[in-house]
Amino acid sequence: MGAAGNMHAFLFTDVAGSTGLWERFPREMERAYARHDAILRTAAADHAGIVYKVIGDAFQIAFPSPVAALAAAIEAQTALTAEVWPLPMPLQVRMALHAGTIAPDRSGDFRSPILNRLGRLLGAGHGGQILLSDAMAIATIDRLPDQCGLRSLGRHRLRDFPEPEAIHQATGPGLPADFAPLITAEPPRFNLPAPPNDIIGRADDVERIAALFQQNVRLITLTGPGGAGKTRLAIEAGYRLRSAWSEGVALVELAPVSDPAQVLPAIADALGLRADGEQSPGETLAAWLANRELLLLLDNFEQIIDAATDVARLLAAAPGLRVIVTSREALHIRAERQFPVELLPLPDPELAGDVAAIAAVPSVQLFVERATAVSPRFALDAGNVDDVAAICRQVEGLPLAIELAAARIAMLSPAALLARLTHRLDLLTGGARDLPNRQQTLRATIGWSYDLLSPADRALFRSLAVFSGGFDLNAACGVTGDADLYRLQANLDALAEKHLLGRITRGDEDRYVMLESVRAFALEALTEADEATSTRRRHAGWYHRWVVESPDLNDPAGLDRLETEHNNLRAAIAWADEAGEAAVNLELAGALARFWQFRGYVTEGRRALERALANTPDEPSPARQTALSEAGTLANANGDYTAARTYFEAALTLAETLHDQSAIAAALNSIGGVVLADGDTAQAESFFTRSLSVAEAAADRKRQAVAMSNLGAVAHYRGDLETARHQYEAALEIARDLNDLFNIALLTGNLLMLLAPFPESHQEAIAYGEESLRCCDLLGDHQGKGYAFDGLGTAAESCGDGVAARQYYERALAQFRAAEDPSGIARAIGGLGSSALLSGDLGRAIASFRESLFLHMELNETDSVVDLLDALAECAAKQRGFEVAATLYGATDRWRSELEVAIPAQLAEGRARAIGLANTSLGERLYGRMIETGSRLSLDELVDLAATIESPIDKAHVP
Repeated sequence: MGAAGNMHAFLFTDVAGSTGLWERFPREMERAYARHDAILRTAAADHAGIVYKVIGDAFQIAFPSPVAALAAAIEAQTALTAEVWPLPMPLQVRMALHAGTIAPDRSGDFRSPILNRLGRLLGAGHGGQILLSDAMAIATIDRLPDQCGLRSLGRHRLRDFPEPEAIHQATGPGLPADFAPLITAEPPRFNLPAPPNDIIGRADDVERIAALFQQNVRLITLTGPGGAGKTRLAIEAGYRLRSAWSEGVALVELAPVSDPAQVLPAIADALGLRADGEQSPGETLAAWLANRELLLLLDNFEQIIDAATDVARLLAAAPGLRVIVTSREALHIRAERQFPVELLPLPDPELAGDVAAIAAVPSVQLFVERATAVSPRFALDAGNVDDVAAICRQVEGLPLAIELAAARIAMLSPAALLARLTHRLDLLTGGARDLPNRQQTLRATIGWSYDLLSPADRALFRSLAVFSGGFDLNAACGVTGDADLYRLQANLDALAEKHLLGRITRGDEDRYVMLESVRAFALEALTEADEATSTRRRHAGWYHRWVVESPDLNDPAGLDRLETEHNNLRAAIAWADEAGEAAVNLELAGALARFWQFRGYVTEGRRALERALANTPDEPSPARQTALSEAGTLANANGDYTAARTYFEAALTLAETLHDQSAIAAALNSIGGVVLADGDTAQAESFFTRSLSVAEAAADRKRQAVAMSNLGAVAHYRGDLETARHQYEAALEIARDLNDLFNIALLTGNLLMLLAPFPESHQEAIAYGEESLRCCDLLGDHQGKGYAFDGLGTAAESCGDGVAARQYYERALAQFRAAEDPSGIARAIGGLGSSALLSGDLGRAIASFRESLFLHMELNETDSVVDLLDALAECAAKQRGFEVAATLYGATDRWRSELEVAIPAQLAEGRARAIGLANTSLGERLYGRMIETGSRLSLDELVDLAATIESPIDKAHVP
């Protein structure tokens, strides 16, 4: 390419509207971006270019000559234009070229004022367009590629450069030809103010507005809630597009105007027009605009919405007129194109700690920009980045709220600011003095919209504040008491039009949501109107009835509905707690227990149930019996088996008092499950047998299936695989007949576990595992998915695939953690040890087995502890610790005999091999003495012995 100092042509590119495309079509954009990247890099390489910097989708490329740079740009743009993109619309790339001699620095980067000018030139263009500076045009005019030309676009002043620049556009076969006027910096003719600072997160919106005007849209209404940044976007768009209209751009501030009849006079005043007495302001305006090109920015139209027809008449009279309106609701005239101004994108919680990634998110960029304006020493760093991200999420990306929060950085650290955001309306004050009063506090911004409502709409708006996480029409009807659904929906839609509500359509159902900042204002208004207590009572009452009276909320659709309404249900439970409505709480919590268990809210649900039980009289009732049973289920899922048994025994006593046979069968099953987890198979079998007898007498087939499944588990523990399979399959037949998705998932998971250790049953095991996963996916059952993945890991192990086994166990661990299941977590960690052992990673195997062992010990899960001692004995034998191995095997033999549990099939082969090695190496006499020693040790002593097994650092591997 020649000496570095000879590089004197540069191509800058970026993708128009890329942020919006990434948000709407993330998967498609991954493929599109890869193709975009390949096209640009190929064109650069074809013409000796060096891609020296890539920022997001923006490329910066250096070339040895202007001719090479232009040829590469034309080649790339032609290929990009011809490409069939995996998107609903083409990917449009704008390009700019400039020439000058610059040498790279030591890092290979190029830095020069020349490139600042090129960046501004790129910003003046549109997607698909290739712009050239005058220097670049002069250097290439005599050596253009075949059939290509240059079109002069005139002289334009680029932002931050005082002198106008002659700008040219490359033309040729395969290149787009017609574009909107350049986005340059000609001074406005009227009163449009220069933007006070760089706009953040809205560059794509400006491009979209420019594209709409290019498509002959006459009126664009920027809609959104107060504080969304509508005015700022309108000014930015007007400023950047101002050279497109011969008369320039005029801003008309309509916030002070309350009479629709005064809108046209206000526009005339802004344009410096005066009626001559014979014409009305409208006639004067129409006559003046008739043959002129002008962009009007009409700011804050919502309070004079009835003047929309006057705007329509102006547009009809003036073909060269274009209008941008900012309003919290649409004008609803024919020329209008609504343009919702979205809130700024938020940092993903999964980016926690990643300063660079979080800093690139627009909401965080805005916070940092405004924070450094008030406190120049502020910087985003590892110590505050997560707090700043949380602040942006708390205010939901509302730009005004972000700016007001950032203004507090001079007095509060991000952590302190975050802690105070629960009182956001009081905290978020003190905006810039040159803003209108309504934008200097968040409360005033929302109050501006509230004051424009009718008294009836204000009352409705206030009542909706009690909803948390949104609501549907039926819930609104139940809480407001308005039985006329059509009228209520019309009123809700009117609030949504004014952006005091958001509306989300899912299928054929609308759901309404309220920004938390707006909701905080509505709650204040509700309290001031002395309506909070009565409205919260109606809210809790409606959700109580909905949950208790719904026929089945434990099917997939029902569980999804509960997930959608979970925040409202939390609010209802909180109110019942505060108001002393213990009976309401008891029924609500009892009905929600299965949802809490499936969807990973075990600890939250258990606390709610325990509070409800503690606050209600200990008197016989079906609701109390259900709550006791479900509290036991959640305690059991939490690994608290002692508490679980206490709850289940109390539930059994109450069921017997109520003579509820199905509840008796359920309680006996539950107690048996706790006993089995403690390793007492004989007592567990007794409970399950009694449960089966009661269920059969009551003709309760669901309880029958559960009891049969549990009897199968006892046989499985004992190594009687034939009986276990028979019981599981018979129970599964009943579950399928009843379409009992939960028990189908459970039983197919049990059959997976039964068959997984045997390679000859691999396909059958996998089929059961996949069915279990499908059912658990429908239910959203994290715990069930954890056990299915765990079984699939065992199946992979049995076929010798340690890599696949590890992946399954990792997925199992993630599901168990989501389900808050400590027993499952311990189980999956043990599985990771098994897969590591299979893959030859003895150090990782020992570490995982130890961790799993300690967790199972804390849970008093003796049978699992014994299995892990066996696994660690095999590890000890592999590093020639034969005395430790023999001692552990002596112990596990004794404990299995006492527990009446068999050696799991997946351990049998490795165990037999290790015992053979230990016996041979130690000799029969010493081996027998170690076996005898182990048989006398307590579990605690055995765990201490297992802890002495070291990782095999620099030790030989013994097969």
